[in-house]
Amino acid sequence: IVVLIRQVWHRMNLVGTLLCVFLVFFLAISVVNVDGLIVSYNVDRCLEGNVSTMKGETDSRKIEVLEDAGVSAVVPALRFMDETADSTDPDISAIREKTEKFLQKQADRLDTASFWEKNFVGIRAERELRDRAYMDHNQVQ
Repeated sequence: IVVLIRQVWHRMNLVGTLLCVFLVFFLAISVVNVDGLIVSYNVDRCLEGNVSTMKGETDSRKIEVLEDAGVSAVVPALRFMDETADSTDPDISAIREKTEKFLQKQADRLDTASFWEKNFVGIRAERELRDRAYMDHNQVQ
């Protein structure tokens, strides 16, 4: 589109405009938490009754979608735990157990992460895990 506009409007700086467009798109991709959006969608579908959305099929063995998303899945996983706290469904209970292990693993990972391994998603996840007592409150925040 920019090249077509350049054909009509010759005074436009093509390189500068393309660089600006690239930077805008790059920042958009960098800021949006795509993995977190995917997990949030799957959590919503699971809470609506489609339990299979919290699981994936790979070579006939079950894997959790939370593991694939890593730290991006912490906040949706905590929401899932909150909203299924009173559930007696055995499938939900099984997913809750795996989610509990996932959250503890992520809390341990974030607790030992160095300054250079931190990012905005991880900091938000760490804050949420501290608020839910998955992490030690006595550490410097």
